Amino acid sequence: MKKKILLSIAVAALITFTGCGDDDDSHHHSSAQNSSKTQSVKVVDGYVIGAKVCDAKGVCADTNEKGVATAAFDLNTTLTSKAGYIDVNNNAKIDSDDIELPVAFELKAPAGVDVISPVSDLVANGADKAKLAAILGVDESALFSDPIATNNIDLAKAIQIVYALKSVGKETDLVAKVNSYQPVQNASQGAVQSELPNFDEDNTNTATEQKNENNATANVESELPAFRLAKVNSELPDFDEPVVTVNNEQNTETNNTQNESNAQTQSENTVTGGIAVLAQLAQEVAGDNEKVKALIQAVINANVTNAAELESVVASVKKELVAQNEATQEAAENAQSEAQQAAENAQNEAASEANETAENAESEANETAQSAQSEAEEAAENAQNETNETADNETENEEIQTPPSVPSELPDFD
Repeated sequence: MKKKILLSIAVAALITFTGCGDDDDSHHHSSAQNSSKTQSVKVVDGYVIGAKVCDAKGVCADTNEKGVATAAFDLNTTLTSKAGYIDVNNNAKIDSDDIELPVAFELKAPAGVDVISPVSDLVANGADKAKLAAILGVDESALFSDPIATNNIDLAKAIQIVYALKSVGKETDLVAKVNSYQPVQNASQGAVQSELPNFDEDNTNTATEQKNENNATANVESELPAFRLAKVNSELPDFDEPVVTVNNEQNTETNNTQNESNAQTQSENTVTGGIAVLAQLAQEVAGDNEKVKALIQAVINANVTNAAELESVVASVKKELVAQNEATQEAAENAQSEAQQAAENAQNEAASEANETAENAESEANETAQSAQSEAEEAAENAQNETNETADNETENEEIQTPPSVPSELPDFD
């Protein structure tokens, strides 16, 4: 009996210890077994304060001053973040420097990711993360990291670029650009270029060939008699040797030009990856939207050593884009309101015309009915009068045609 009790206690202790170990697991490794644990999710575009973060099961929480929302999130589902304020100056509070995101501005993170940003949103909306990582020249896992905490300036810039396009509804176009992107195959170019001699090798070969040629000439001349050699040398003009030198210089210049051309071609065809490639794709998507292009250019030109500084450096251009979007939204809302008002006016006018037409029709119907009734009454009255007149005439005729009655008994003469 004692052994069974000790065994039970040991099993219970093992279960308890295992449970504690699960509680200490990092939220980066969430699974179905620990989905009910308290999880931390960070929203980054600069840290976003006051954003509402929800998982697919309806668990929600607001982000704090560091952009962190804490709740029993299920990280195996897609996470969403709505609204909030971008902490532009990174002072962990909402002030006039910060940028308010519109309520409709929604960011997502694919399942298994606990950092929500415009880059995670790009992937959650269909961008091939392997191609996006290749474009930026980073590992796939780096796409979903906190650029401020890791001081990943390229990722911070990528977030700003995606934000620029998402804010004007062109994120889907950027997804298509990323997924169709085909990097230049530098390996094949390198193989072709490796077959071409560089400048030094070419000069070496030329010098060697010239030396061999000179040796061959010397050998031939050494076999000639002395007077023949002198005669030949005396007949050679002085410009022969300079001509050879000029030809060599021309060949060298040609080789230099060719090498420079090859180097330029290689430079033009070589794609090194990084933020510049994503910016180029984004510029193509931006089209004629100058505010978006200005923000992308400001991001590329930003010379920062700290990812936290980037938001403040591009904030003014970003606010101009926000103002443009608000003006566009206001114009759209006004146009929609005017359209609704016009529709209501048209509907009211049509209803009024319909009512007026109905009233006119009813009035005409009433007049027609009254007229018909009057005519009927008059006809009835005339008929009655005629009937009465006929009856009176018949009575009168009967009285005229009937003789007076003769008494049956005559009175006595007396």
